[in-house]
Formats: sequence, C-alpha cells, structure tokens
Amino acid sequence: MSEPLPSRAKELQATSRSNLKVAVGLLTVHTTLSTHMFKLGLTEWQDCRLFGDEKEESEHTVSHCPALACKGTEPWDVCS
Repeated sequence: MSEPLPSRAKELQATSRSNLKVAVGLLTVHTTLSTHMFKLGLTEWQDCRLFGDEKEESEHTVSHCPALACKGTEPWDVCS
C-alpha cells in the first residue's frame, strides 16, 4: 500500500460530510441504491429508478446511467 498523500488528506478534510458519505457509500456499496436495498430485503426491485434498464448499483450510477450523464467537475455534482 502506498503512503497517504498530504494533498489528498487536505482535500478530503475540506469536503463536506454529506459528500464524503456519498463517496464512501459508493465505494463500499453500503448505499440506498436499489440493488443493496434488495439484498437487505427492503425493496422488491433492483432496477435503476431513473433509467430502469439496468441494476441500480454503484458502477451503473457513477459511470453508465444515461439519466445522470453530465459533465460535472466533481463526483457529487448534480445534473440540472
């Protein structure tokens, strides 16, 4: 494992708690995305709530969902 980067630590410390929660949730798959909630037995479907054709999981949400495709500069930017 490489050494922590001081610049990355400062960037994370400057990030809001809610944005860090989203980032950590996506990385660990502990989110309220449909696929995770389905595995916990809390919902009856796994499909993307915005697009519908694929499972709503981290990779789909961050990289593939056409409904969320935008050119934000930060991972937590919201498309308008």
